[in-house]
Amino acid sequence: MTEYDYVLVTSAFNEEKYLERTIRSVAEQTLPPVRWVIVSDGSTDGTDALICRYAKIYDFIVYLRTDRAPEETLPKFGFVATRKVNAIRKAVGMLDSVPYRYIGNLDGDVSFGANMYEVLIRRFVDRPQLGLAGGFIYNNIDGKLRPYFTNPRNAGGPLQLFRRECYEDIGGYVTYGHEDTIAGIMARMHGWKTGSFADLVIEHHKVASCTGWRRCRSKYLLGAYDYLHSDTILWEILRCLKELRDTPYVIGSFLRLAGYFNAVIQQQRLLPPDVHQFVRNEQYQTLARAVQGKF
Repeated sequence: MTEYDYVLVTSAFNEEKYLERTIRSVAEQTLPPVRWVIVSDGSTDGTDALICRYAKIYDFIVYLRTDRAPEETLPKFGFVATRKVNAIRKAVGMLDSVPYRYIGNLDGDVSFGANMYEVLIRRFVDRPQLGLAGGFIYNNIDGKLRPYFTNPRNAGGPLQLFRRECYEDIGGYVTYGHEDTIAGIMARMHGWKTGSFADLVIEHHKVASCTGWRRCRSKYLLGAYDYLHSDTILWEILRCLKELRDTPYVIGSFLRLAGYFNAVIQQQRLLPPDVHQFVRNEQYQTLARAVQGKF
């Protein structure tokens, strides 16, 4: 095992249209993975055949098929994440005999440059406290790149690379909504640094069309998740003010705030008390730095 060895896991559900682009991005890496377990999580299109075809070409690709649990058996909040995380856990279970220093979760609908993982791992080597990292993620909409996740303090879900010790410290992903965000929170709580790098561009190709009632419902549910993930009231108000210019204008911010306060009334929580308190302390510290002009 070398200090650059890494493995990847992917949970793919009906990704036939996008997955080939992702596979080619990995296959062209200047530093290829030791192993890449791609899980077809109950796909009904040509995803399985696509994975099998490339597994015959590249010996680092391993194909795994799982059946999806019925939605009614999953939690109300985050059933999509629960399916994804369960598939990822099965993939990680197939890596027990594989030596590696880094483990990455990679969605099946992204593409990126040939030096992505080599650059990322060199930055891990240069920064011993870096536990989770990625690049800046952009939605590819009709050939135009629109910012999707460009937060230098965390790593976006479509491509996350963990130092192995960090991944094991947090126990992997949790089985409820926004599991990628929570992974970053848990990493920082365990003393690791997290971040993404602007010079590493990741294109996200499967961009869901969300308009009208669906867009409004999405905003309301986001507000509920914000509370479930321990966001403070002040943090939520500032976020909604920032989103006033986002569609649906004004009403979207109102609905997100309404979803937040409805969750407050119901007193629902997902995160354990210690994580809940860490999130709140982190947000207060961020707000304090912003007020002092240090953000």
